Amino acid sequence: MIWRHQLPVYSPLSLGALAGGVGAALSGGGSAKARVDAWIRERYGARQVLLTDSGTSALALAMQAAVRRSPGKPILLPSYGCYDLVTAAMAAGVEVGWYDIEPTNLQPDLGARGAPLPDAAAIVVVHHWGIPADISRLRALLAAGAHSAPLVIEDAAQAIGGSVEGRPLGGFGDLSVLSFGRGKGMTGGGGGALLAIGREAADLVDGLASDVRSAERGGGSLVSTGAQWLLARPALYGVPASLPFLQLGATVFRAPHPPRKMSAASAGVLARTIPLQEAEAQGRGRNASRLLRSAGDWSIPVTGPAARAGYLRLPVLLPEAVAPLRDSPEARRLGIMPGYPIPLPVLPGSPFPGTPAPGAAMLAARLVTLPVHSLLRETDLARIELVLKTWRRAHPAAATGIEKKFDKIT
Repeated sequence: MIWRHQLPVYSPLSLGALAGGVGAALSGGGSAKARVDAWIRERYGARQVLLTDSGTSALALAMQAAVRRSPGKPILLPSYGCYDLVTAAMAAGVEVGWYDIEPTNLQPDLGARGAPLPDAAAIVVVHHWGIPADISRLRALLAAGAHSAPLVIEDAAQAIGGSVEGRPLGGFGDLSVLSFGRGKGMTGGGGGALLAIGREAADLVDGLASDVRSAERGGGSLVSTGAQWLLARPALYGVPASLPFLQLGATVFRAPHPPRKMSAASAGVLARTIPLQEAEAQGRGRNASRLLRSAGDWSIPVTGPAARAGYLRLPVLLPEAVAPLRDSPEARRLGIMPGYPIPLPVLPGSPFPGTPAPGAAMLAARLVTLPVHSLLRETDLARIELVLKTWRRAHPAAATGIEKKFDKIT
């Protein structure tokens, strides 16, 4: 039996970053927040930045700003994506409309239902797993509509390391959202940011200050971040991964809460992990390039010659006959996981029901994501390649025997 259990995602942490979090929690975190704010403004060209307790809170505030600009109009969300999209809409108290995702390239599919989009306050565009959404093309489609173009809210929570023409993902929306949670490639142990790129958007963000609750010191998040630093390594991750109540790797629908400002501890950790993110992103790109060769035509293409994916994970769209193998124990032990299992319009507990669009339904049934982070060793990559090659040759009934093949790779 192989003891190693690979993490699905990894965000680099250090003891120095944890120490920075402790220091910021004790001092109030003003200096750390100023450094984080300055880095975001410079990197993304943001006119205004609001540091929040999570990316979900940042997205909720972006939705509130859009509806204040265009009262009575809905927010358009993709029919497929992280459940936190719905949580943010609930926290914002907005109406929601849906648009589909093209399953072969993860791009917005605005004409999927053959009907014009509703007149909306904003459209939320997600870079799924760091695959760049073509926002320039989206703006052209929106401008061609019969009604006024909605604001573009760019959800770059999974896009650290991605860019288009050298400009980082997160710098293309009217409003943009970043997340610094523990599985986002760059972490503060928590936290997020709302960015205003244009002048009008900056005025909207300025008007949100009264809607954001004061920050906490973040002592509790430091404890969980310290546990992450200790256990987020393949030699130990099998222990927490074996405890079902921790729900590690599971897609969980969370209840909304009022947005808060970023905690001092998260700012302190983040200020120390920012310098680590570029090397991690480059490593993800190298590992993704290798695994793409084995994934072949199942892989999701990056559209546009000047686009660079952040590859938080590597998404692969499996044929229908192979899709049942996504959730095998051997695959999970390698960090291979199904995508989001339910289209958002039919998410249980959501107050925004709708009809699942065909692209979203296909992604829920057939998408799998592969780890590409820097903790992968040569043997891990070889085993993932073996899984892909076995899947390409096999029907679902041929899943047996993979364990013995793994044991030969040492």
